[in-house]
Amino acid sequence: MGRFLKWMGITLGVLIIIIVLVGGYFGLVPGVSNLFGSHKPKDLGITYTEADRLSGRAKAGWEVIDLPSDLPPEESFSYSGQNAVDATFSNAELTAWANDPWTYFPLSDCQLRVNDDNTVEFSGKLNIGVLRDWIDAMGVADEYSELIDDYLRWFIWGNPPVYVKLSVNVVNGQILNPQIHEAKVGRISIPDSLIQDNLYRLVDYAEWQMNHIPGFSVESLEFVDGGVRFVGTMPAVVSRSVE
Repeated sequence: MGRFLKWMGITLGVLIIIIVLVGGYFGLVPGVSNLFGSHKPKDLGITYTEADRLSGRAKAGWEVIDLPSDLPPEESFSYSGQNAVDATFSNAELTAWANDPWTYFPLSDCQLRVNDDNTVEFSGKLNIGVLRDWIDAMGVADEYSELIDDYLRWFIWGNPPVYVKLSVNVVNGQILNPQIHEAKVGRISIPDSLIQDNLYRLVDYAEWQMNHIPGFSVESLEFVDGGVRFVGTMPAVVSRSVE
């Protein structure tokens, strides 16, 4: 019996090590992923400067207000006012926006690139630790909150890199012809069947979110000429907690 228990202990130990190493290779185990270089988001070749951040804000007509970092999620982000906007935002401006500091934003190290074929690529790191706070801050409806929890919070370890390539048009607040060409969490490609089975839920959530941002409306949104052409309205004032 002693030998059997010792053998079982060694076997379980080896299995745990294998699981941790495999998870690390695929970018799902913090620390171990660093050994394989799979903890870093895909480099899309997009860089930005503070000038890009400021020019993007100017095109949107935003006034940005910094709030204290210790506010609860529900008080850490707000919009007010409205501006009419007709502008094209560059890859650098969009990437600067995606990296704008907000205490409860669950993505970091982001890059966004619009390609010549009008497909869009996004990469970044997902911070699981603030995902629930972000959901609370954005006032996400329960049905979408549960969807996010089911597919992200409980089935991903650590803060994995994420990548998605898609194409879509938006007209009068409706998402048209959405296609997700590729999606990855760490080095794991999400099966196309899973994407297609849940695409309508993602579209529903995106349309719900657009319709619940005060002062925001989309007449048209197109991915063109290495950027995004936006016609519609945006909030005039954006307030968010920063570290």
